[in-house]
Amino acid sequence: MRPQTALLPTDEYIRNNVVFTKNTHQYGDVTYFGRKFFYRTSSGAQIVATLPFLKPEDRDLDSVDTGLFPRLTDALNLFDALGSSRYPNALIPVSLAHGEAAIPTGLGKRVLEVLARDLVRRM
Repeated sequence: MRPQTALLPTDEYIRNNVVFTKNTHQYGDVTYFGRKFFYRTSSGAQIVATLPFLKPEDRDLDSVDTGLFPRLTDALNLFDALGSSRYPNALIPVSLAHGEAAIPTGLGKRVLEVLARDLVRRM
């Protein structure tokens, strides 16, 4: 995909190229609150995001009508503005949130060692 290009994948595209399945239900029918799309930002980052369903017809994954998603352009402009130079294919707010939520490597290693030792002692 060229920079600043978006793709609204159809159900058939998802089945043939993303999740190989013979399931008869539409992809994400009961588990997703929105329509997945792919976007290559102006800097070349590749983003997979979801646009919320606003109306019942938005759920039709056989349609690639971008008019069903009136805020798509706003979302794409935000992705262009919020791309991370620190992590490829990431957005700054997501990178910052992950950094706050993640357990630091050293601490995580120590916690797992303590838990493992405790588990071994109990066996």
